[in-house]
Amino acid sequence: MQGSITMYYCNFCEAVGRFFSKYKSKVNWGVYNDLNSLTDRQLKDIGISRSDIGYIARGGNVYRR
Repeated sequence: MQGSITMYYCNFCEAVGRFFSKYKSKVNWGVYNDLNSLTDRQLKDIGISRSDIGYIARGGNVYRR
């Protein structure tokens, strides 16, 4: 009985993990931390705002005119 409960629990955990891995954002934390450490003035100099950091860290491009 104990083995079947453990097996059921492990299968459940694996199923939940697979479900959430599909929706996990692919954030490049190195880029995020580097950009987040810059001042607002430095970000403005390179043409992005603080609100763009998460988008850029997930691989997005920001185009400004």
